[in-house]
Amino acid sequence: MAPPKKSDTEKYIKMSVSFEPRQYDQLLHYCETQERSASWVVRKALAEWLEKHKDDVAP
Repeated sequence: MAPPKKSDTEKYIKMSVSFEPRQYDQLLHYCETQERSASWVVRKALAEWLEKHKDDVAP
């Protein structure tokens, strides 16, 4: 049985991001070694950055 569909407020929003070639290679290598998707790694990194800069970032 398929999992239930996410509501519109729970769905991820897609966007395009450009990386320097070395950053991209490092990201892919990390993803392979940690068995994580690039999306997961980028979301986690962004969440950590936003937490660190929460006083500078509007909600």
